[in-house]
Amino acid sequence: MVTPADQPPSAMTTTRKITTFAIMLLVLSAVDLLTTEMSLRLGAVELNPLVSPIVGTPWMVLVKLGIPAAVVLAAPIAKTIVVARALKLAVIVYIAVAVFNVTQLLATVIVY
Repeated sequence: MVTPADQPPSAMTTTRKITTFAIMLLVLSAVDLLTTEMSLRLGAVELNPLVSPIVGTPWMVLVKLGIPAAVVLAAPIAKTIVVARALKLAVIVYIAVAVFNVTQLLATVIVY
């Protein structure tokens, strides 16, 4: 039986990175959904051309949460540094989206 202590440090590090980035991706996708919903209620429009046709439908929740969740569920299967790097890139993109959403939301709230 192989225990985590028997694995090379790089394998444990990659697994830890995948887990960390996966959790971050799920949290950030939820932040994206919540800030988008709040902004839409204040009169904003969805700027993502892939999501704008499904605004106000259950499909929006599925796309904004389901796709990241599917990626997270598939990520541990590969357990490679490429997967960790891809998740890291996705997290960076979602951080940018979350920051944009929050600044737009704050700008809208301040105007009101």
